[in-house]
Amino acid sequence: QIAGRGEASVAVVLKALGMTGENNNQYTYRVSSAIQFGLIEKTASGFKITDRARLILYPVEGEEQKTKLVKEAFASPPLYQKIIQKYNGTEIPEHFPNVLLDMGISSNLKDRAAKIFLASASSAGVMNNDILSIGVSEENNSTNSQIQTRTAQLSGNSVVVKTDPTAYVVAITGPGLNLNI
Repeated sequence: QIAGRGEASVAVVLKALGMTGENNNQYTYRVSSAIQFGLIEKTASGFKITDRARLILYPVEGEEQKTKLVKEAFASPPLYQKIIQKYNGTEIPEHFPNVLLDMGISSNLKDRAAKIFLASASSAGVMNNDILSIGVSEENNSTNSQIQTRTAQLSGNSVVVKTDPTAYVVAITGPGLNLNI
């Protein structure tokens, strides 16, 4: 509703959320989340959507633009940045809630925060077979090939992983590394 006007009062936002007052946890959580993901900003009279949110809702360059912006939004909150830095390109461990505890999330919220992160990651399209893969570009070498190439930045070095499911071959190359499995 805000998207069409660009800005909305707190009353309009409350009504859109089906709520009657600002003093409840659900309202605070939703508004705080939208701000952290860079989707809305506070104004003197309420809230306005950001260019990111407008382009997610109405992409002018198609679905690729929308997908890119959703991933950027996902990676915006400081906590998510820490998690991405720690686990990008790897599987999220079973003890992930305890990792969140170590990152400053309280013990009574760590399980819920872990579930929310994983649901957000799935929704943003950055979980692939239980592996967090944001900032990893995939490109096919040719349109008729099933070979997938993934390039990841690891410690300032580029590592390339090529997977050919028809030949059961995985090639991993990088600085001083040339491994075929």
